[in-house]
Amino acid sequence: MRRGLFDGCITMRKRLAAFIFIALALGSAGAAEPSEGGEAGGEPMRVIGYLPHYRSIDDVEFHLLTDVIYFSLMPTEAGGIDLTHVREDDLPTLRERAAEHDVRLHIAVGGWDRSKAFAAVTADAAARRRFVSELVAFCREHGFGGVDFDWEWPSDASQWQRYALLLREVDAGFEPHGLEVSVALVHPPTAFDAATWAAIDRVHLMTYDLPGEHAAFDAVMAVVQQWLDAEVVPADRLALGVPFYGRHVETRQTMTYTQLLAEHQPDAKATRVAGFYFDNAATLRRKVEAAAERGLGGIMIWEIGQAPRGTLLQVIAEAVGGRESP
Repeated sequence: MRRGLFDGCITMRKRLAAFIFIALALGSAGAAEPSEGGEAGGEPMRVIGYLPHYRSIDDVEFHLLTDVIYFSLMPTEAGGIDLTHVREDDLPTLRERAAEHDVRLHIAVGGWDRSKAFAAVTADAAARRRFVSELVAFCREHGFGGVDFDWEWPSDASQWQRYALLLREVDAGFEPHGLEVSVALVHPPTAFDAATWAAIDRVHLMTYDLPGEHAAFDAVMAVVQQWLDAEVVPADRLALGVPFYGRHVETRQTMTYTQLLAEHQPDAKATRVAGFYFDNAATLRRKVEAAAERGLGGIMIWEIGQAPRGTLLQVIAEAVGGRESP
């Protein structure tokens, strides 16, 4: 979907989502049917890449992406936004490059050790209101079309419930401005009710860092099936996560795909080298095909700066069929 149509359809899609949940409650809706031609829900699959602040914008292959998530803002306990990990001087260039290739821009909030203030900000109504207001202002000032939430992780049921409350309030504050809400998760949290799921435009499945071979095909598909069986969101609002890095099966250390190539020169058919599991080109193509068969809405990548240009992202874009090299 092109940028103008995408922005104009957000409100309608959220209203439709609410209707879908009513239908699910009545038992009249099931899992999304696989679509033809590498598309989900009648729209081309998205290719979504995280871009951490420490990566160079010049290295981003925008022509192979549909969405870029800039990583990341942090909340403050009082509801402000912490820009420690945002290079504000880079944002105009990021916006210009994305516009050249009709790529949607999103800003990530939280992640890793950047989630510490979520517990405090979600516990206070005034802090939540301020947080929503500041996110809206930031997105409008810098041209971001949505916010990707990544609280790693709520520690108990109460925090999960407050996370759900925040997402609903964010959606209410975002909708008048046509801003999108996405969430990075592994398994569907039971604390999220139908109203919360209706507030979320897309779920990014962190189908990596799993036990053993951290992104092995069968384990990843088991997580996907868990989501499909739960029927909390339509399949086309799920994006399958893939890693551009390897993780050691015993020590759990990581190496980027670039480092693996440079230090170990793995065979093209290998998915393990020196104890590190990684996705090779064939595995990525298989994952894209499996996601399309299940009607998923896209492929999400952590993160695009971890592989050389013309390698893994090129494989995904070609398998999706929605983006081409210039």
